[in-house]
Amino acid sequence: MKKILAFGVFVLFLSVTFVLAGETFILKVKIQDANVRSEPDPNASVVKTLPLGTILESDNKIGVWYEIMVLDEKGAKVSAYIHSSVVDIVSGGVAQPVPPPVQASQQPAPAPAYQKPRGSVSIGLQMIYFLPSDADFKSIYGKSGWKYGGEIAFNLTKGLDLWLDGGYYAKTGGLTYTKEETKLTLIPIGAGLRYRFLTGTFEPYVGAGVRYNIYQESNVIGDVSGGGVGFVGKAGLMLYPVKGFGVDVHIAYSSCKMKPADYEFDVGGIEFGAGIVF
Repeated sequence: MKKILAFGVFVLFLSVTFVLAGETFILKVKIQDANVRSEPDPNASVVKTLPLGTILESDNKIGVWYEIMVLDEKGAKVSAYIHSSVVDIVSGGVAQPVPPPVQASQQPAPAPAYQKPRGSVSIGLQMIYFLPSDADFKSIYGKSGWKYGGEIAFNLTKGLDLWLDGGYYAKTGGLTYTKEETKLTLIPIGAGLRYRFLTGTFEPYVGAGVRYNIYQESNVIGDVSGGGVGFVGKAGLMLYPVKGFGVDVHIAYSSCKMKPADYEFDVGGIEFGAGIVF
């Protein structure tokens, strides 16, 4: 008899657990512009905002957060979370006192106007003012010139990107002794990582990587070509005034020593760049 009674209690316990686990909550937004976040965390990014009176359905509650399904900016259904302080329970669950709203001084900072989703790809076009560092290079081709380039960046995780870039630099100068015309073409191709300290409207960043520089020089003496590997470090700021469009300004330093003939020189230097980002 005792065994039967114990078995009945066990079955009743499982039944209650199953019913509670499958409980569906019908919720109603009770404030204007309620934030729906990507994680059950007040500092998580805002997926969207919901107007007063919106009816929601939740099958899962984590602490003071309800898990709900919403449509993201691409129209796809995604899992998100809404705080219990901004909704009323229409039906389902056990009525519990709702924790008071967080004081204004404790509220997280408002979501940025635009935040790139993880895994996103951005493309940039740039104009770069180049100041070579090698004295012999400057004596032949001058102390400055313009580079034109492009960059593509892949977001690996929040704030961390893998970038690939390429450029084009062409300059005409005069040989050291004869002053006869000489033409230079330099094509740098690079890759590296950068970290964005803030993700939103303003994104300051630092980055570092390697570059392979393709070099070609043509003059009365002959044609010389070659290539070499060097490094590059950069710091800058990206500004996104509107969704999906931004401005990038940066400063960089690069170094790449090569010896295509019987002399060695450095084709790197300081770069001041500005461009647009999509």
